[in-house]
Amino acid sequence: MIAVTHILFLSGGNGRNAISGAERHILTLVQELASRGVDTELVVLLWNNDSQIEMALAKARASGVRVWVLERRRGGPGLLSRLVRDLDCWRRLSLVLRDSRDRVVHMHMELVMQVIAARLAGCRRLVMTIHNDEPLYRRRPLQVWFGRLAASGMRFIAITDHVRQYLVTSVGVRPDSVTTIKYGVQVPARRSVSRFGLGLTDTDFVVGFVGRLTAQKNIQLLIRAMALRPDITCLIVGEGELRSDLESLARTLGCSNVRFLGAQSDAAGLMPLFDVLCLPSIWEGLGLVLLEAMLQDVPIVASRAGAIPEVLDNGTCGVLIDPSMVSSLVDAIDSIRTDPARRLALVRAAREHATAAYGVGRMGDETCRLYGELCRNLTTASQEAA
Repeated sequence: MIAVTHILFLSGGNGRNAISGAERHILTLVQELASRGVDTELVVLLWNNDSQIEMALAKARASGVRVWVLERRRGGPGLLSRLVRDLDCWRRLSLVLRDSRDRVVHMHMELVMQVIAARLAGCRRLVMTIHNDEPLYRRRPLQVWFGRLAASGMRFIAITDHVRQYLVTSVGVRPDSVTTIKYGVQVPARRSVSRFGLGLTDTDFVVGFVGRLTAQKNIQLLIRAMALRPDITCLIVGEGELRSDLESLARTLGCSNVRFLGAQSDAAGLMPLFDVLCLPSIWEGLGLVLLEAMLQDVPIVASRAGAIPEVLDNGTCGVLIDPSMVSSLVDAIDSIRTDPARRLALVRAAREHATAAYGVGRMGDETCRLYGELCRNLTTASQEAA
């Protein structure tokens, strides 16, 4: 029987959602594995706790996942104090993993310390999911690190074909060590969300953004587009280091139609408020909000960047734009606003594609298959060495 230990880093507080796209993917995956009878553990490195994290971990436990929490010890605010406490947490992870030497250890979102902890614990069956096409992976030290991990037998999972192609061609990872396993997304229950609470009417045309307010998301393009369409209401849901800069830009451009709602515990639940979801990212490994919108019949305007064209089936499931041109975004929004037939065709194609290509059951099947291959290959290699 397959036994797997997943490692997940979580940090709550600071006014942002601790459970974002990658975190939700991991929690969905471990629950799917447990439902199949896979011996599934989740080790959580917890920097700051909050109610959202507690609820998510309680749900995982209820599904049959064994959850271990390694909470960073409290200390002073200084850099040295934080470093000492971080290293102590990684040390404790290595101690916990000593009991996982014969298990598959599945890592996420951190490239170095998890691997070191697992190696020190004697773990050999290692898998790492790469959730994004991070530009920093092209830096020479990380290219060398990826190469050494692949040479040691580690298997990589890319969440889209685009991420796999990026790892192989731009980072230099061996093709035979990278497997694409697309996200599995639960089909959400249909919910009725009232616009009244936000002071909106049924006749308002609403463009929404959901995500972290970072440079990657290119939200300034959306704000500049809204300056040209003052009769459209724009709701920006999320938190991040650029919030104050983006609010300042909106004020400078006179965008009273742009509203910042901050982090929301159920951001996906706000999707039905939108007439259009906009994701103007300059790079993207997947864009989970796209799938959430597709499954809730919300039309999409998004960048022709990263994995977005792949997720949107090259424009069949949403309107693709040039992320460097405000006019491209404005024209795309106008095309959905003025053409109900096109809007209907987009949402129908999007729901069908998301349901077929991004199912949870398929993700579970392919992940278990990869675990089995890794265990068989390692057994064969050990027998040959003996």
